[in-house]
Amino acid sequence: MRNWAKWVVCCWMWILGGGTLLGQSDSFGIRFGAVPDPAFARSDVSFTLAVTNLTFLIVNDVQVTVLLQGAGTFRSAEIANGFATNSISFNGETNTVIFFLNFLTNSGVATMRYTFRPTSFGEITQTVFVQTINTPTQSTNYVTAVRAGRADLTVGIQAVPVGSLAGDLVAYTLAVTNSGPDLAADVRLTNTLPAGLSLLGVDPGFPFNQRGSEVVVRLGALATNQGTAAQLRVQPQVSGALRLQASVGAPGYDNPAGSNRQASATMTVATPGPGVLTASLVSAQQFNPQTGLMQQRVRVRNVGGTGVSATRVLVSGLTNTLANAQGTNGTTPFVTLSSPLGAGGAEDLWLMIFNPSRVPGGNPAVSALDVPLPGPLRPYGTNVAVGYPQTKSDGTVWIEFPTTPGRQYAVLYGNDVQLLSGIALPVVVAPANRLQWIDSGPPLTSSSPTNAASRMYQVIELTWP
Repeated sequence: MRNWAKWVVCCWMWILGGGTLLGQSDSFGIRFGAVPDPAFARSDVSFTLAVTNLTFLIVNDVQVTVLLQGAGTFRSAEIANGFATNSISFNGETNTVIFFLNFLTNSGVATMRYTFRPTSFGEITQTVFVQTINTPTQSTNYVTAVRAGRADLTVGIQAVPVGSLAGDLVAYTLAVTNSGPDLAADVRLTNTLPAGLSLLGVDPGFPFNQRGSEVVVRLGALATNQGTAAQLRVQPQVSGALRLQASVGAPGYDNPAGSNRQASATMTVATPGPGVLTASLVSAQQFNPQTGLMQQRVRVRNVGGTGVSATRVLVSGLTNTLANAQGTNGTTPFVTLSSPLGAGGAEDLWLMIFNPSRVPGGNPAVSALDVPLPGPLRPYGTNVAVGYPQTKSDGTVWIEFPTTPGRQYAVLYGNDVQLLSGIALPVVVAPANRLQWIDSGPPLTSSSPTNAASRMYQVIELTWP
């Protein structure tokens, strides 16, 4: 009887000291938390580890080791009823913090807190080891994303062409703004091209790459409240409604939910209308000393039975540049009469040709198409003071305004202050510090100034785009 009692006491002491009952695979429960999650570079992130004793016994000499992979530094570490120590590897990429606890009761919970400050975006990978003298080491892993910052990036699709045809060389604008609160580095604009739309280039010189239908434009860094824009030059190969889609982001940056990170728009590519039109040259090429260009008159007639809303005149066979071209279809430049032409009606347009020799060249071939009314386009920029318009004896109207050499200027016109007729195309590039602009009627404006009850003008110095 006395020997049996000794055996019971010995077994009980052996169990308290950490016997086979503590050798099970999950001796501890581990809970992990991070605030904030994701973390942000150059800002503190607080981690919490809660270790629970899942055995039926008290365990002694508990050690919790955290190996943290990621550039940054520990700021603090604490544990109740124990102490903590930390170290860093020689390359600065592995931080180690060790928590020591004298004992942990059955179902007891030990809470450890430590603070870390990451220095760059990426990930913080942590391996946690829990061990005692008489239990197998238990480990687990946690990963916390690190953002470079917060940047509310938005994108919008602007200046989508109206009235274009398949084969036209056109462009549209993607405008991006960073509303902060942080500067965003390496902002990337992703544009998905629909089938039937070919990319020709990106302005103003942003680097980009294209994989299939996806075009990624690298915009660089954007400070808080800064914006920029990229213009995509494209060519539709088919007619119909083409869906444009864009999104913006910056690697490592948290973009708040609900912001306009994505945008879409529809480019409608038309087909020529049923109108029957003719175009013919009605003058020889003559040098205009005021503009420095050769000019030649074209007459468009509507020989069909129905009116048309706008007329496109295609000009081919020129050996020199058509200076007042309003667009190009394939390799053929064109000008547009942007006013209705009724059945049986006729309208004259001027072709402005740049010829360095200032002598007549070969006559071009001209043809006319029934097209939708283009625009109206509304350029972005700053207003420029305009001198009082002067009406000349030949019916043209001249305006003069100050300019900066090399900058682009657009003239808006209309019969009232709302300038509903839109922009006179093409825009002009200033060759000097003042510019005289001449309204000679179509195709620069929709009609001759002499045929308008009144005509008002506004000049805008274009900002990008």
